[in-house]
Amino acid sequence: LFAAGCEIGFGPGVLDWSYDLPGGCYIWRASSHTIEIHGRIEIPAKVVELDFDNRFLIAKQQHLRERSPGDSYMIPDDGNFSWWIGDFKSGTTIGPLDESEFAKQRNALGVSAELALQDVYDYKPDND
Repeated sequence: LFAAGCEIGFGPGVLDWSYDLPGGCYIWRASSHTIEIHGRIEIPAKVVELDFDNRFLIAKQQHLRERSPGDSYMIPDDGNFSWWIGDFKSGTTIGPLDESEFAKQRNALGVSAELALQDVYDYKPDND
């Protein structure tokens, strides 16, 4: 029996990926709930949406909570989000912010209105 062209993977790391962003930053996906921004701009898990241009990054983070009391496994906390703004030029990160404060900060900093939050998986390499 011979099988060619199959992509079968098991174990940790098989589904991990990263995506380079401007300013030496990158998206890092280490698990379904560990999706973070690293580099000069740091945004903790779980980043669910983002967009960027050459100057700014905007991101939406879903908070995580213990699966059960005392359990170290973290799961998404439904309906609990924060928003972030990163400046690639200065390396400054502003957040966590609520949605209203995010809109105010975005306007005050002059972040392009063309930046629109989109699913983080849209940045997955070789995304079909």
